[in-house]
Formats: sequence, structure tokens, C-alpha cells
Amino acid sequence: MNVSIRGLIELYNFDRCTGTITSTIQIEQEPVVAPYPRNFVSCGFSKDGSKLFIIEVTQATSSYYLLQYNLLATNISTSKLVIDSFFAPTAPWQMKLAPDDKIYISAFDENYSWPYPDTSIAFTTINNNLSVLITLIV
Repeated sequence: MNVSIRGLIELYNFDRCTGTITSTIQIEQEPVVAPYPRNFVSCGFSKDGSKLFIIEVTQATSSYYLLQYNLLATNISTSKLVIDSFFAPTAPWQMKLAPDDKIYISAFDENYSWPYPDTSIAFTTINNNLSVLITLIV
């Protein structure tokens, strides 16, 4: 899996025994030249591997979107669904599938730059909590 800050999403088959990558499937193409109107910053798979979740940032509006792709669809790109949207100062950033089969999403507070200042005022409900995406098989 490859998501790019420039707008590329690619899916690969990886053989862990040989280390070879095969069957590249391009889900979204990267624009040839800047500006890059949208950026993909993180991704995660559902437990059964049938869904791909992506966090997208749209530069023009500083909006964040949680996207879902159906990896079993004939045309994966057209299966894209917007699951949720976020606006400043909430900025979802990283997501990971946990052992409890839930996908956890961290966020940062756009009101503060990284690293956060060493004061309690910089710690907010946005950057001190995780969101949970529970994937349902329908």
C-alpha cells in the first residue's frame, strides 16, 4: 500500500518470503505537476482486508476527509465513499488497525504547531484523544 502526500494511492501484492512486489493497482493517480489539490496522509485496512480507509486533506479548504474504498469492487476508484469530514482545528492524521479489530485515528490540533509547547494549555481534547472506526461487514 502506498499513499502519497501528492495524491497517489497504489495497492500492491507483497510476498513476504521473497520480498517481491507484484500486481500494482493504481487507485488514484498523482498529478504530474504541482499544485497538488489533495493529499493522502494515512491509510488502514479493515480486518478482513476488503475495505481501505484513507485520510485526505484538501488544500484549498483545509478540510479533512475519511474515505472508504471497496477493494472487492471491479473499479476500486469509483467505490470511494466519504465516511466523515473534519474541519479546523480538528486534523485527523494517523490510523492503525489494532488487535481488537478497531481502527484508531489520532489527531492534532491545528491551533498549535508541532511540537506542542510545554504547557498544559497546548493539550486539548483534540490532541489528547483517539477516535475509533469500527468496521462493519455488510
